[in-house]
Amino acid sequence: MCYIGHGAFGLLTKKEWVPFFGVAGIPRDAALALMPLIGAVDVALGIAVLWRPTRVLFVYMAVWALWTAALRPLAGASVFELVERAGNYGVPLALLLVVGPARVWRDWVTATSPSLAPTTRPLLRQALMWTTALLLFGHGALVALEGKQLLAQHFAAIGLGAASATAAGWGEMALAFLLLARPHPSLLFAVALWKVATELLYPIAGAPIWEFIERGGSYGAPLALALLLPRSRVHSALTRLAMVLVVSTVGVATPLWAQQRVSDSGLVDLLRRGGYVLAFRHTATDHDATDRGPDRASQRNLTDEGAQQARGIGAAIRSLGIPIGDVRANPMYRNRETAQHAFGRATVDSTLAGRGAVSSLRAMLGTPVARGANRVIVTRIGILSGAFEGYDVGPIDEGDCIVVEPLSAGQFSVVAHLKWMDWARLTRSAGAY
Repeated sequence: MCYIGHGAFGLLTKKEWVPFFGVAGIPRDAALALMPLIGAVDVALGIAVLWRPTRVLFVYMAVWALWTAALRPLAGASVFELVERAGNYGVPLALLLVVGPARVWRDWVTATSPSLAPTTRPLLRQALMWTTALLLFGHGALVALEGKQLLAQHFAAIGLGAASATAAGWGEMALAFLLLARPHPSLLFAVALWKVATELLYPIAGAPIWEFIERGGSYGAPLALALLLPRSRVHSALTRLAMVLVVSTVGVATPLWAQQRVSDSGLVDLLRRGGYVLAFRHTATDHDATDRGPDRASQRNLTDEGAQQARGIGAAIRSLGIPIGDVRANPMYRNRETAQHAFGRATVDSTLAGRGAVSSLRAMLGTPVARGANRVIVTRIGILSGAFEGYDVGPIDEGDCIVVEPLSAGQFSVVAHLKWMDWARLTRSAGAY
C-alpha cells in the first residue's frame, strides 16, 4: 500500500516533491521529468512484494522509505515529518525479520515465505512497537507542537476547530508513551482504528485517495503488533471484533468519501448560494514573451485565445446565475485583464504581489464571504502554488479555478478544481442553455 500509493503520486508528478529533489541538487524540470519514472518503480515494487517477496526487496524498501522520509527535514520541514513516517520504513524492516536472515547470497533474491522463529518474535514485537509509537508521536507532534496547517484543516473538514486538532495531537503523543509502557491488544486495535480514521481525513478533506493508501503502514503496524501479543479468550474475541470494525470502517468510509465529491449540479447550487472564493490563474498567455518590467509592453500578456477563454468563463458564470462580489487581481496585466474580460471589473491588489503575496492570498482564501456573493481572485502560478501547498490540488494550468470554502479561524478547504473549459460543462449539466 505504501509503495503503490507513493508511486501513484510519482506518476501524477506531485509538485510538492520538487523541494525534496533540490536536496540532491536536482532542478525543478528534471525533478518533474524523474517523478513518473520513480513512481513506476515504486508501483512495480509494491506489486512485486506481493507476487514474489524477497529479502533484497524488503531491504531496498526500508532504505528508500527512510531516505524519502528524511528528505523532508533535509528540505527544511520539521523533523517530526521523518518520525511520523515510521510506518513507511518500519514495516519493511519488520517483514525482513519475519522472513529471517539469509544463509547464502541466493537467499537475498529467492522468493521467501514467512518462517517466524520463536526467538525472533520478541524482536519483531519491539520493531513494530517502536514503529507504531514513533508514527503516533510524530503525527501528534506535527499537530500539537508544530501546528501543521494541513492536519488542522483535516479536523476543520469534519467541523472541528483548531483546538480539537491540538488536543488530538497531545492525545496521540501520550498514546505513544502508553503503548511503550503497557502494550495491549485492545489498545493496539484502538490505535489501528484511530489511524484508519485520521488517515481517511486526507481524502475527506479533498486529497486523492492515494494519500490514504500510501499510509497503510500507519494502521498495518499496530494491527500486526496486536496479533503478535499474547491474548486471552476475551482478547481473542476483541481481536476478531476489532478486525471486523477496521474492515467496516474502510468499507463504509470510502464510499462516504466518494459521495462527498461535489457533483456538477451540486457545485453550481453551492456557488449560486454564495459564500465561496474562486481563485483563478490567468488564462492563456504568450510564452515567447518574458516579464521584464511593470508596464504592459514589458510583460507576458494574454493571447487572443486567452482573452476569449476569459470571456467564455465570465459568460458561463453569468448564465449559471452565480453571483460575483469582490473581484481582486494581481497587478500584472495578464491577471487584471483576465478579470476584466470575465467579470467586467477588477480591483488591482498590490498585496497579491511581492514577498507577502502567498500569505495575503491565504488570508483572502480563509476570510469568510457573505452569502449571496462569491469572491474572485485572479493571480499568477507561483502565488497560487504557494497558497495551495499541501492541498494536493494538482498542477494549476492557465485558466484554472480553485473553488474554496472559507472555514473558521482563517482556514479553508478546497471544494473543486476546474479547468477553463469545465465552465461550459457546468452550464450543460445545470441545464443553463
